[in-house]
Amino acid sequence: MHNKPTLKSIMEKETVLLARFADMQGHLQEIVVERRWTGLEKTIGSLQKLSERIEELEQKRYRLFCTLKASLGANENETFTQVISRLAFDERQEMMNLYRKLKIAVIRLKGRSGRLGYYVRILLDSTSQVLGELFPHRKGRLYSRFGRTKAAAEESIVLDQKF
Repeated sequence: MHNKPTLKSIMEKETVLLARFADMQGHLQEIVVERRWTGLEKTIGSLQKLSERIEELEQKRYRLFCTLKASLGANENETFTQVISRLAFDERQEMMNLYRKLKIAVIRLKGRSGRLGYYVRILLDSTSQVLGELFPHRKGRLYSRFGRTKAAAEESIVLDQKF
């Protein structure tokens, strides 16, 4: 099959790029934790470019996989492992190893994303609670004369970068 080496190379490239993306996301988390806001925009821009490249590879990989499926006479609904089970033993082993590496890269990336998201949510919640206590009229928590919470008008609050 002439497209299998190409599918293999796409899977290898995608795995490398996903690992790089996870590393960059770790760097992004360091920037947020250390509050180095000046490097934030540059890192986000780099992540966006890398994300676009990963998306391109993902689309190529999917197209090549569909071509492989068709060339092996596989059903449209068959999974990757079902399709590669039709290959010769050595090819199947190589494709399975690449598939595992790709899955591990995805799981690692999800973990990094989850940690960053959790940290940001905790930071936002904490900041919101502090601001709500310090400036209840600005955070939307006011009390009526009956002691019930009522909403205030939305206003912007400008904070120092160091906060």
